[in-house]
Amino acid sequence: MGRFDEAAFNGSNCLVFRGFDESFVSPAKIALVLGVSPATLDAWRKGRTPIPAAKLAFLTLLLADRLDQLDDMGTDEELDIRPVIHKDRDHWVVLKLAIAHRCLRAQEAYVAKLPPAALREGEMLFRAVWGNHHARRGNGAPALAQLGWFAS
Repeated sequence: MGRFDEAAFNGSNCLVFRGFDESFVSPAKIALVLGVSPATLDAWRKGRTPIPAAKLAFLTLLLADRLDQLDDMGTDEELDIRPVIHKDRDHWVVLKLAIAHRCLRAQEAYVAKLPPAALREGEMLFRAVWGNHHARRGNGAPALAQLGWFAS
């Protein structure tokens, strides 16, 4: 997607998708977690269809969780990223994650303006999916969930 320009995204809800791109999460995995078709997600990503506010709040929480997990892992461990041929792979990963964090901060500011009911619904979705995910993985602690929602 090129250089990060926060001014280009003012008042936009697409920063959450840029954050997922930068943190190595495919649109197909996002659609799967959301329970929507790839076509629906594509329409949200491109701004053709407005994303429901609760889903946007939910996605923001998922991105925050994803980045927390990646930060805990560091660049030395195996990440579920696309194969990279780069002379300084670790530096490249650090730069991508820094952009993802900037996207998250701007996204959180945008989401803070949503109606309280949408924020509550997004949080309830997050808690339900989080609890279900960790129960399926056989661990109750988030620290034990290697890469969270987007692990294979």
